Amino acid sequence: MASIRDRTVRWIDPIGGGRKTRTFSAPDIAQRFADDRDEELRLVRDGRLSPAQLKEATVERTPIAEAITAYRLDRQKRTDITGRTEDLQHVLRAIKIIVDRCSIHTVADLTARKVDGFLRKKLEEGVSGRTHNFYRRAMFGFCKRLVKFDYLPANPIEAIDPVPDEVASPSRPLTVLECEALLEAAGEKSAGRRLHYLLRLRTGLRGSESVRLRWSDVNLERGLLSLRAEVTKNRKVDVVPLADDLAEALVESQAEALRRGRPVGPGDPVFPSIPTPQTWQRDLKRAGIPERAPIGNDDPRIGRADRKCLRTTFGSHLNRARVDLTLISLLMRHTPVGGMKLTMETYGDRDAILARKRKAIEKLTAWYRQQVETLATGSAAG
Repeated sequence: MASIRDRTVRWIDPIGGGRKTRTFSAPDIAQRFADDRDEELRLVRDGRLSPAQLKEATVERTPIAEAITAYRLDRQKRTDITGRTEDLQHVLRAIKIIVDRCSIHTVADLTARKVDGFLRKKLEEGVSGRTHNFYRRAMFGFCKRLVKFDYLPANPIEAIDPVPDEVASPSRPLTVLECEALLEAAGEKSAGRRLHYLLRLRTGLRGSESVRLRWSDVNLERGLLSLRAEVTKNRKVDVVPLADDLAEALVESQAEALRRGRPVGPGDPVFPSIPTPQTWQRDLKRAGIPERAPIGNDDPRIGRADRKCLRTTFGSHLNRARVDLTLISLLMRHTPVGGMKLTMETYGDRDAILARKRKAIEKLTAWYRQQVETLATGSAAG
């Protein structure tokens, strides 16, 4: 017989014979669960329920939250093995949204009809095909694991077809005025979001690269940012000069942490997290930056102000500051220049190359300051 103590049910597993326990949020729920286990035990003993049928029923009533937790741990384990950081949080968020909206409480509740109904409703609400397909991929991967471990006989998401995705608009570079508005909307100099935006605008780092930075990578004395192989997309070591305003913001961030009584150590991340798409959209709205606008520079296409545009802006501003294209390619760490980079670092003077990089960053910041002063003068005159 099952026993209950402090909302914790203890019972004997009719299949394996071992003792099991489970804790519930309320006594009445625990009592119902204990009664169900007693009934199952009687049915098995009377021969009216086979162990195989009981196992199938046990699997089907597995709480969906328990299955999601197992999926998260499995994905994290694989991420640690490969050394790559995957956007796991967005995937889990998508799965939990579907589970909540579809009232999926157990594995048995997870059906293609429910998920398809949710996705069709999202399309009616005006989400893009890209978003629809992302939700579908998230659930497909989750159900694939459930099939692998015999929680489901087949993947129900296979019955749901992806929808045609519109051609994505390219990321557009922000203007100097938009950059200033974005930094102001993100908060004070010591604010994490402002520092994150500024670092990407002055270094061209990708979002996935910036979140893996540690304070040990920052050398404020030499004004350098070291990029470890596990940080960069191409898995190659590199070094980036720090612009003056970026170095100042990094110093202020360390000082603010010290004032709060939580000084940063060499192994601490520079950014414990990066702004979510929702936070980015709110900052754009506060800054008055349109999400879609002409790319400019004689390019008639309409571009998006997505988070990738911070890297695009870095390259565009280097070009407008009349930095040599070779140095722009090196600073952007583009793969096609790998051979040129290897030749320059093998047969050239590394210090001289670093000096040229630093000169390019100084040229960029000087141009940027000039643009800001011009905007301020024009505003005052107006």
